[in-house]
Amino acid sequence: MHAQLARHIVCRELASYDRDTVISVDDLEAIVRKMRPDTRLSDGVVHQYAMNLKRWLLFAGHLEERGALVYRAVGRGAQMGVILGRRSKALRFLGSETPDALLDLLRRVSRNGRGVPEQRMHEEGLRNALYDALALQMVVRGENRSISLAGQLGRPDVLQAVVKRTVLLQPSTQIVATARKQTPDITNAALGDTLRTQLKEDWKPTSGLRYAAGLKRFYVWARS
Repeated sequence: MHAQLARHIVCRELASYDRDTVISVDDLEAIVRKMRPDTRLSDGVVHQYAMNLKRWLLFAGHLEERGALVYRAVGRGAQMGVILGRRSKALRFLGSETPDALLDLLRRVSRNGRGVPEQRMHEEGLRNALYDALALQMVVRGENRSISLAGQLGRPDVLQAVVKRTVLLQPSTQIVATARKQTPDITNAALGDTLRTQLKEDWKPTSGLRYAAGLKRFYVWARS
């Protein structure tokens, strides 16, 4: 299926984007408009066609979904052949652990193609790192509670760069980036309030402080 559809005109348009590049809704809508230049379509119809195109390309393996973001797949996307139904609320990346712990977890999982038992990760103190990895959609939880990579994360020597790029593209991290740009010396308390308001969460002040500190730590690390 993947090879057959690679010759489709839509996939040829997609080939103009580098592999492992984020493909936005605007990009998909631009492809739809390019495919139908002589047809006057409303913005709503174009958006609907773009969402249908996204599902089709995910199923065909030309796109790969990781959390709230969609990438042009490096090889065959992790959702290839999977019929995507209604999903439960996605986990939100909040920087629950340290970057080192997250990288440690991803390296352990990448060395085991059959997956690593979730319970083992809990026992080894990687529970919070696992939450971060799941929220970033870099790993998936199987039916037998084993954890495996969600897709191709690249060679071991570029893993850190891939993680940094993914962290910086998260909505929560982008809120931190904007807040720090507007107020470089913003306190964790104020940043926690900003996160709570923009993410529409009902956190206690202590939780806001913790999430602000964690996200700020990841943002600084990812920018280094």
